[in-house]
Amino acid sequence: MTWSIEQEKHVVFQRNPLISTDVELRFYPILKIGEPIKITEYQDKVRTRFPMYNRSSVRSININPTGQFEIQDETQFMFSDTEDRASFILTQQSLRLSNKNHIDKEKMIDNFLFGLAFLQECFGEIIPNRLGVRYVNVIDREKISKDLSRPQIGWQDLVSEEFLKIPHDFADMTATNFLTEIRSPVDENKGTLVLRYGLVQDDKSIPDHFRFDLDRFSESPIDLGSIKPILDRYSIDILSVFLKAAGPQLTEWMKG
Repeated sequence: MTWSIEQEKHVVFQRNPLISTDVELRFYPILKIGEPIKITEYQDKVRTRFPMYNRSSVRSININPTGQFEIQDETQFMFSDTEDRASFILTQQSLRLSNKNHIDKEKMIDNFLFGLAFLQECFGEIIPNRLGVRYVNVIDREKISKDLSRPQIGWQDLVSEEFLKIPHDFADMTATNFLTEIRSPVDENKGTLVLRYGLVQDDKSIPDHFRFDLDRFSESPIDLGSIKPILDRYSIDILSVFLKAAGPQLTEWMKG
């Protein structure tokens, strides 16, 4: 299967159900990123927009092709804005811009290019091996119902019927949770789009919600000079798929 995405026009809504957006560039290891003097230099460059600083250690566990576990410890350097809404997370193998209050892709891309330019200036040549954009939406039926003053909103009003189907009608949507993943290439040599969606309940104490998580990326060689149009295209691909899934009352709510 290959994704067939009919691109929509870019539009900025008054409201959106996004809980996070991420732009990440992965690259072959740069050991200088662990040197305090170099981190100090980078922090001095980005602190005009991201003045808050934190450092932490993280451990990741992966399974290699032979089925063995690989444990990796790494240090993360985090540079955040004063409201702690947007942050750069820098490691020896990646630069990620994480945003908790996404408004517009143009600002997101501009901030990422800001951090990337100083990464190149402080650490030299970067050899990338992956570029990706991820948008995570959580559709809260109770909140939207309250905002629109409509107590009887159903999931079919918020989410396209195609995304609410249970195979062979084995179950209806009453007290049903499900999570589906679709992973497929986008055209020829244009990367991959992973869609994870479903009706989920992370905690028994809170109502269920519809999660729509889109990850658009490429693991092919990347020209750093072409990152802006690539990120722009990835964001529009994500928006185009999301709008196909949005029901009429979700769209109405987003328009404000």
